[in-house]
Amino acid sequence: MMGDHIRNILIRDLLAELEMTPQARRMDALKEALIEAGGRCDLPSDAPGAYNPALLSVQVFGIYAMAETLDELARNWMRAARNMLEAADNAPDEAA
Repeated sequence: MMGDHIRNILIRDLLAELEMTPQARRMDALKEALIEAGGRCDLPSDAPGAYNPALLSVQVFGIYAMAETLDELARNWMRAARNMLEAADNAPDEAA
């Protein structure tokens, strides 16, 4: 399992990439990261009508988000990632 410090760097990098990506492409970029990082998802099938879950979800680098639409899903993942990074930045230093 990767250390928290390395994971936080990867999350920051992905978050920065998503912030620079046009909203219409964010979900594609998130899916690419999901595949590379070995995350999990519950997304509609690319084939129309084949599979369309009632609630979409994605987990990348341990950051989990849910939504009703793909646009919301990318935004929710980004919000969850920011919240987690802020909490990590404000956590007391365990080495002290």
